[in-house]
Amino acid sequence: MSSTPKLDNIFRYYGIEKPSKVFDSFQGNAKSKTSIISKLKRKIEMSRKTKFTVADIKDLSRCAVLLDSFSDAPQFIKELKNIFPDLKGDISRNINGYKGVHLNISVNGVTAEIQISTKEAWPYKVASEEYYAKWRDFDADAEESELQQKQFRLESLKEEYQSNPNAELKTEITNLSKEIFSLHNEFNGKISLKNNELQDTQEMFDELFTSSDFNIAEREIETLLLSYDLQEANEAEITEQAKSNKNVLSTPIALSEDGKVDIEKNSSLLDNCIEIANAAQINLE
Repeated sequence: MSSTPKLDNIFRYYGIEKPSKVFDSFQGNAKSKTSIISKLKRKIEMSRKTKFTVADIKDLSRCAVLLDSFSDAPQFIKELKNIFPDLKGDISRNINGYKGVHLNISVNGVTAEIQISTKEAWPYKVASEEYYAKWRDFDADAEESELQQKQFRLESLKEEYQSNPNAELKTEITNLSKEIFSLHNEFNGKISLKNNELQDTQEMFDELFTSSDFNIAEREIETLLLSYDLQEANEAEITEQAKSNKNVLSTPIALSEDGKVDIEKNSSLLDNCIEIANAAQINLE
């Protein structure tokens, strides 16, 4: 493996403006309406649940705290725990090689996410999100199934042509054969590109974690967060505002007949949720 990180190449490939080496120690924003709808759609597609709420989204308000070193994380987490007694978290690991500390706290009834990273590691996280966003909606199984259905259709047409040859069937067979050939090449190209980009991001994170102190601090962080999971619930006093916010966020999302988010029916609810999330974001910051 090259000793030079692939970060510059990754940023150039995705057309991302490379961040300065000097970062603010805090970055954050509440989810937008578009982002909320997009995440709800993904949750609905991936779940067998029939009831969904904005409260299902655990990073409605969110921020990243960039430390100088991952070795500072355990003490920082302990200090956060004193401020937010309900703090829980884990080390998030992704197939693309990303590893990061993700914490959840409650801010006025809103579940907020705090990601702990370092000034060195954060741009790698940004690059990996571009990979995730690019391939998030690529469903290889669905595309392969579509190809198989077309192939079955082609075989059926060929059998029909054997018993009843005619110009119309021959044209349909020719056109479908060309379509299958084109789709097959396109599908294989996507798979190859996705795998190559995955390997690039994996190597990028390998280089990062080999040169940083994350691997050393990882076990201490994970043990600390596990101990919080094993503790009895120790929630802070719930205010009337928090109760009100929870009620709004827990309102069931209206779905259309085909099981998708009905944007028009949910418009007012989503606007209220965004207002709550923005207020929580101010408190979080």
